[in-house]
Amino acid sequence: MDSNASANRKSSRRGTRVNPLGAFVSLALGLVLTVLCMAYAVGVHVTDADEFQSATDTALVQTGILSQEHAARFAQETIGYLTGRRAAWLTEIAVGDQTVAVPQAFTEHMAQVRQWVILVPYIIPLIIGTVIVLVFVTLIGAMVLRSRMFSAHGYLLGVLIPLLLAGVCFGWAALDFEGFWKVLHDWLIPGGIFALGEPVMELFPLTLFAQYTGPVALTFAYMLAFVLLVALVLKIVDKRVRKRRTARQTQS
Repeated sequence: MDSNASANRKSSRRGTRVNPLGAFVSLALGLVLTVLCMAYAVGVHVTDADEFQSATDTALVQTGILSQEHAARFAQETIGYLTGRRAAWLTEIAVGDQTVAVPQAFTEHMAQVRQWVILVPYIIPLIIGTVIVLVFVTLIGAMVLRSRMFSAHGYLLGVLIPLLLAGVCFGWAALDFEGFWKVLHDWLIPGGIFALGEPVMELFPLTLFAQYTGPVALTFAYMLAFVLLVALVLKIVDKRVRKRRTARQTQS
């Protein structure tokens, strides 16, 4: 009796090993889901007009770079353009007591930034699609195969990879922000580095971007909790579906 029970337990353990393909798919989807959640944490705040208005009030109005009226127009025009609600960005800006034309090179740079920002609305559907694929892969393994298609270890490794890369980037930025910022632009927005003496650059001081640090970090913490919860739910789903399948096979 004991030997039979022991044999069944060994068989059960062998039957629930992770399929190598499933482990790779779990890793890939964990990585993709984490990157999408990172992008959402940034995008949801970058496209928020009220947040940008608040950031400009702190970084531009309180420092005397722009008046309240000009800052409000700057915020509306910038977010409207980046999100696709406006066809063109500002052609001139009022910095201090002077009005200067926006350089053509900077206008082209803003157009490049816009190409990334207008993708933000697609992030949530992509997140939902990734979760659906994860559920589908998990159910295939639990309902049809002897081995599991969802690997919690593979999934968590996929989550860890972008987290480590993000940590390296934050460390790099803390030690050499200018170098990090240049490489980031070279990769994502070529030609986006301008001389600090350019009047238009006064509208984008580091203090403006610093206003987003807290909100973005908090949102990503929530999204990371969601990513980890997905792993827990899928593990439970796999276990319960497999248990019901085994019970049906035993009865038949």
